[in-house]
Amino acid sequence: MAFERHLLKVSRATEKDLLAAERKLTGHHRSDGTTTKSVRGTLPGKQTPISTKTKGILTARIWDERMLRIEAVFVGGYFLLMIIWPPALGFLPLVLVTIGLVWLIAEILSRVLPGTAFGVWCAHSVLQSVQWFKAVPPWATLGYLGLALLAWAALALLTGKTNNFQTTSPYRLGTMVPLVGPLLFPAGRELATVAEFFFGILTLGTYSEHFLGHRRFFLIVGGTYTIIQYISVANHFQYVMLQWMILVLVGISIVGVWQGRSCPAWLQASASVIGYSWVVRSLPLDTDAQIDFVTWLSLAMILAGGIAAFAVMRKQRQLRRVALKKLPSVPWVTIGLDVVLIAFFVIEVIVSGGLDQSNMVNREALASLGLPNEIDSVGSAVRQMLIYSFLQQSIGHLVGNLIGVAIGGLVVERFFGHGRALFAILLGGFGASLIRSIVTLTCSEGVSLSFSVGIGASGMGYAILGTGLISTVFAKNIATGTKAIFYFLVFRNIPYAISAVITGGLINPTADVGDDVHVYGLLIGLVVGVFFLLWHRFVARRPLPGLNTD
Repeated sequence: MAFERHLLKVSRATEKDLLAAERKLTGHHRSDGTTTKSVRGTLPGKQTPISTKTKGILTARIWDERMLRIEAVFVGGYFLLMIIWPPALGFLPLVLVTIGLVWLIAEILSRVLPGTAFGVWCAHSVLQSVQWFKAVPPWATLGYLGLALLAWAALALLTGKTNNFQTTSPYRLGTMVPLVGPLLFPAGRELATVAEFFFGILTLGTYSEHFLGHRRFFLIVGGTYTIIQYISVANHFQYVMLQWMILVLVGISIVGVWQGRSCPAWLQASASVIGYSWVVRSLPLDTDAQIDFVTWLSLAMILAGGIAAFAVMRKQRQLRRVALKKLPSVPWVTIGLDVVLIAFFVIEVIVSGGLDQSNMVNREALASLGLPNEIDSVGSAVRQMLIYSFLQQSIGHLVGNLIGVAIGGLVVERFFGHGRALFAILLGGFGASLIRSIVTLTCSEGVSLSFSVGIGASGMGYAILGTGLISTVFAKNIATGTKAIFYFLVFRNIPYAISAVITGGLINPTADVGDDVHVYGLLIGLVVGVFFLLWHRFVARRPLPGLNTD
């Protein structure tokens, strides 16, 4: 109990928050400190007692504060571990499974320790999840997974094989039957791919089925999966079938998120990360990547799922009217920056006379836009600093930076506000470019032009990630799913950039990617994030938007 009471100590800001919350719940007006003492069980007997229900609600709020701190320790610790030991990234799925086991332990503790503060918090979280699942059990989703496993077993019995069924007669015949083909497509593929696919179906399907209902979910998924089935068979696209099936669920889930359909936090995190990973897989992110027929069809699957869900909900009059002005905060700075990057790339393509055989712009033609051919003077360094971040090498380069700016910018802008987000983005982009120019001017001779002159919004992107890494762990107005995608992006990119710089050095003319610029932008972002937090804590003494619990 002493340990528990120690954990229930709160700051003055949290105490005021609890006072206001109790006043709304009970109408009691307490003096400072008495609400926290009531929750901790140290309030003198003459004071107004607190009801069990109110104590449970306030205790849950205190433990939500504690979970934010635990989240900060986990993110910071694992991030440092991956920098020191890069293979730790491969253990991230195991860590996520461990978190799931901790959730199960929390359920047990909520029943074993019902009277303790931690037990109250666990019971509150578990009860919400159980009630959510009982409202609309995911029978269709679980049914598909069960039938897919049975179909795999049936193919094994009929063919005497455990994989590579694509050339067998039962498989070919089955893929021609409506609704049977989607059951057969996972069979015989790599276990890691199948496991990731099943996990995506389970999480995204559970969420989609919950807000659509069993019948509407089955009609949408069954119809789109049948269309996908015949498109893939006719065009021999079976290698992307699993991807398309997941993308349909992603489209449905986007409509649910837009409509504000809630789900437990752990499901938000897992569904968001798995959906993001499949979407990114379908996009042209390599430098020489091309947008082909399969890419357009992949995007069409997202639109098909979203449009179908939108149409069904509108027909059933379940569609909520969502106005932009009523949203908590529209990230106008982030949206505007992505639009500017796209506009600049269109200008690049026009100036270059189109893309070359490697699907890249003509670097020499970019001189007409002000980009220097080499960094040999202060003037060329300034020109590079001003234009560096707005030019991209290829479509894949553009798409990758658009994703990083969009996700990181959303998090930073939601927490710090529009003006501070714009300051962090511009300072990161211009600052990283300026540092590289200074390094090039002061280094020894012989540095190749590929190092001294570069283009890309990576400096901005990594500055946003750095600022967001400082703020996201404290944010109360950012959804768990958004946090999960941001952390996933951070864990995949930042340790790799730092490891590359440690291995190859800041000056590496042979590197294909400017990891030094990534690190410069990251450091600037971290400094800016810390500065914003300290300024508002000790100087401005005004709460940041991200600390608002509304």
